[in-house]
Amino acid sequence: MLVYASLLLSLTIIYPLFRKKRTLIKGEVTTLNSKKYVIIVSLMLIVIAGFRGLSVGIDTYNYFNIFNQINMLDFSEIFIGAEVEHGYVLFQYLVGQIFGEFKILLIIVAALYIGMISYYIYKYSSNPLMSYILFVGFGFYTFGMTGIRQTIAMAFILIAFRYIKEKNIFKFLFFTIVASMFHIAALIFIPSYWFNKFKFNKKTIILFVAIALVVIGLKEEIRGILNSLARLEYSAIKTGGNRMYFIMIVSTLLGVIYRKPFIAQNEDNKYFFYMMVASTMIMPITQFNPTAMRLYFYFFIFMIIYIPNILSVINDRMIRLIGITGYALTAIIWFFTSTIYTAQLEKYMFFWQ
Repeated sequence: MLVYASLLLSLTIIYPLFRKKRTLIKGEVTTLNSKKYVIIVSLMLIVIAGFRGLSVGIDTYNYFNIFNQINMLDFSEIFIGAEVEHGYVLFQYLVGQIFGEFKILLIIVAALYIGMISYYIYKYSSNPLMSYILFVGFGFYTFGMTGIRQTIAMAFILIAFRYIKEKNIFKFLFFTIVASMFHIAALIFIPSYWFNKFKFNKKTIILFVAIALVVIGLKEEIRGILNSLARLEYSAIKTGGNRMYFIMIVSTLLGVIYRKPFIAQNEDNKYFFYMMVASTMIMPITQFNPTAMRLYFYFFIFMIIYIPNILSVINDRMIRLIGITGYALTAIIWFFTSTIYTAQLEKYMFFWQ
């Protein structure tokens, strides 16, 4: 528990030392995030996630056993019984053959995931400190210590996202398919390529609301599809998540209210808004199917950029301060009262302890 508190305290304390630099671009004053701050925080996050012991995280020990079993086989045998997601099978085999240590796999995964997260925070976030607090507090960081396959897949999805903005469908599909080789559910991200076809206006918002209602109405059919994808059988039971859904709705409404200054700040912000909308539409399914809990993460991860950016365009200083404080405190309280225990991370240990 102490290591997480120290992490959050450290990234908060050092932030003022690396405040945004002001510079003139074509006569206009703009801001640039500090690369040093992002690098330092990234290294801290990678060390904690990558150097953890086998007891940290729900499935870490299971991944360790599978890693050892795979590396006892000949290359011709490693794909036997693997129906899909051959990418992770090959990845852990190569790491085992080259380095021979499971802890190296954890370090590589942490570096890949955190590296991509930090790239987006550095390039797009109006408040890197808040982005990192949201990243840790709402469980995106600690998820990387539990679901290793999906963590790798999410890293490749972040790479694919870049090609939505660049309108390069071939590279987008390539990296999305690579992601699916580690976690088949990553294929749900494919429709996001066409989000940029929607204009950010009232008609689009009404359309998204209608789609959300259809999703809720067809929850049973969708549950059957998810069960098929996951190759598991889940019953239609409530799984919670009402508090998180409330946060999603409030966040999406902020985007609707402040959409004009939000887009004026940066045209790329519309992509982050659409990702928030997509996660808000998927989230209701998680009330009936635990499988979908892993699906909305592919979209909701972008909230660590979306929320700081939407709050930064609020002109009223008091409302903006309340928003920043409210989200930050919610994330921190959520982390220490729920996230740590759900992922079995409360008793942190480094691998040498």
